[in-house]
Amino acid sequence: LEEMPAMIVWAGGTVEDNGSAWISCKQGHTSIRGTIKRLPDGTFEVSDQFDVVDIQQDSVTITCPKVHCKAMFNAPKFEYPKRVGGSVRTIDISPGGALAASGGNDSTIRIWTTDNGVIRRELSGHYNDITSCKFFPSGVVLLSASSDMQLKIWSVEDGSNPATLRGHTSTVTDTAIIERGRNVISCGTDGAAKLWDCGRSNCLDTLIKADCAINACAIDIADVAINLGHRTTSTSNREVDTQGKIIALATENDYVACVDIYSREQICKLKGSAAFNCCTIVSGIKVIGGCQNGNVYFYDLRNPNLPLQSFSRSVYPITKLKLISSEELMIGTGDGCCYKWTINKTGAEEAISTIELSGPDCDPIYDIAVNGHTVYTCCRDGQIRQYAIP
Repeated sequence: LEEMPAMIVWAGGTVEDNGSAWISCKQGHTSIRGTIKRLPDGTFEVSDQFDVVDIQQDSVTITCPKVHCKAMFNAPKFEYPKRVGGSVRTIDISPGGALAASGGNDSTIRIWTTDNGVIRRELSGHYNDITSCKFFPSGVVLLSASSDMQLKIWSVEDGSNPATLRGHTSTVTDTAIIERGRNVISCGTDGAAKLWDCGRSNCLDTLIKADCAINACAIDIADVAINLGHRTTSTSNREVDTQGKIIALATENDYVACVDIYSREQICKLKGSAAFNCCTIVSGIKVIGGCQNGNVYFYDLRNPNLPLQSFSRSVYPITKLKLISSEELMIGTGDGCCYKWTINKTGAEEAISTIELSGPDCDPIYDIAVNGHTVYTCCRDGQIRQYAIP
């Protein structure tokens, strides 16, 4: 397992004049620590082991020459007003980028404008924590999930809840929408991944019943090189657009299960070193998984027995993976770090230059949403932050 050099700025003290923060650059067993301070004239003063090489309005780029590490630290462009007393656990951005949906510990989903944070609607109906909210491709319908074991479908336009999906026996942890949304998939701590008919609020099938909790899921169109299974049972006319699709399921028992949705056959089981908290699929052929022990694994489904690459920056859990493109990924962690990783580079190459999002003070990143070059994060501290990234 390769350990990447990582540069971390603790707290957001560099934003204000005379504010200071700790800097830490770690590679293997070597840890270099120092401080950075913002002076009244807008320049920065850093410890001898570090250099400030670029200063912009919302970012500062720091190098640590000893380990050839370079990081651009981006401050939030906007911090939205806190709406809940506890954590915000999930966030999604509408296809047009104008609206966002978020939910957390108060069981309420909020629809708000991304330009100024003004709340358009508050959706009430769940009885416990909101674990997932996702816009349908139309942008006018929303799918939510909760630890109350339910999924709900909402109208963004009038706030109505025309459908509630029941069938899980414990917390629903994540959801995926198939094409336009006639069918959706959910997974939960009961180990079930279920396929739903939204129009009739009916569970069409349980795709898999795992031997443990399923923490997250990701869906994509399978590459033609992937050997998919064969359907052995009749197909309901209520099942739409599932052919050629695969779903990756991050599980508590240290593996990611990959399933052909149409045939219901498990394609492979990708093994890791700890519970998988999150996963994503790249171009229908590669799967990336993030573990509770801080490891990130990169697999090719054509040869699933061993990962192509694995790395670790720290022992803190990987809490969220979010694709920016087929080449770039945002990674959120349990100590409040959120950074950009270039998928096809080796750990050593990526360590030379990376982008870090500052703001959270050691509070876990729970979810990440991306709209073009704008990234949104939500955190245990209840804050939603917006960043502009290169």
